[in-house]
Amino acid sequence: MKKILSIICLACLFSACGHDDTSDLEPVVPLDSLYNEPDPFSEIKEAYNINKEGLKIEGWENPIDSICQVDSGTIFIHGRIDGKLWVGCYDVANKTQYLDWTESEKLDTVVTYHKGYGEYETDNIKRFKITDVYKNRDNYCFILDASALDLSDPTPYSFLYYTHLYFITDGILNKKHTRKYPEMRFNKIEPWYDGVLVSAIGWSGSETKTTCYTLTGDSLFTADFNTKLGEDKLYLSPVNREEAIIFNEYRKENYSYYFRRVNIKTGESVWSNEGKPLKQLPNKAKINFKEIKKSGNIWEFICDYILYDGTKGTVHIFLNIDSGQFGLL
Repeated sequence: MKKILSIICLACLFSACGHDDTSDLEPVVPLDSLYNEPDPFSEIKEAYNINKEGLKIEGWENPIDSICQVDSGTIFIHGRIDGKLWVGCYDVANKTQYLDWTESEKLDTVVTYHKGYGEYETDNIKRFKITDVYKNRDNYCFILDASALDLSDPTPYSFLYYTHLYFITDGILNKKHTRKYPEMRFNKIEPWYDGVLVSAIGWSGSETKTTCYTLTGDSLFTADFNTKLGEDKLYLSPVNREEAIIFNEYRKENYSYYFRRVNIKTGESVWSNEGKPLKQLPNKAKINFKEIKKSGNIWEFICDYILYDGTKGTVHIFLNIDSGQFGLL
């Protein structure tokens, strides 16, 4: 009897194992497909018709961060092809491509740095990011930061190991300057006369130096005057390669505003009308100062202001940049 029961149980077991109904079973997912996540940069590639084989677009954290704004109508997009830097410059409105450039050599992705006390450490670069760009016709100048940043880390500059400063003309690399830790890193670019000013700051952010370059990347001089690149300032415009007109504010007692002509290379004033301030501008006014015309040695400006109580006004200024004398309308 026991043998019969055993045979019946085995028969039921085999019947269950051989059941062909798999409707309740989940399909087996190939292992490779688990890693085929959607390309986060697909929308950017589609919008700007970027279809370069092997291109990996990158930024610090997200697709939008891979775009560097040149001006209101132009953007820079960057990435790597086989380890080589690729940059594209595009018109935002019609998606016209102005620049399509790939560096001839691969970017360094392994760095060895001095930790101090004779100790060295090796680390891997995980992200490259273009942080500032200047475009003048077919001349391009931009800063590339290299970081061992982990994407979950909120402080990218804590892990910056080097910065590159590129100068490209007509799609050809003219110059490439490099600053490695602990040298001062490139920070901001501003157009300047027939070239650019590029600021460099200490890795702690406590020290700033500004260097004047030609559009092809030749270093001309380092300024003794603090040009405050990247900071809010009322007005700073070049007269020539070394001298500039500044519209400044005096805050020691009451607010007052004045012009100054300064040699940024030496830091010395050519003239200043600080003793004859623009009294037509009220103290502690919030102002919007803009240049409207440069005609020889006479420059014209409009200064709109608003007071704390909401009162608004406008001052039209004529300045003789040779003497410092000014007139008002």
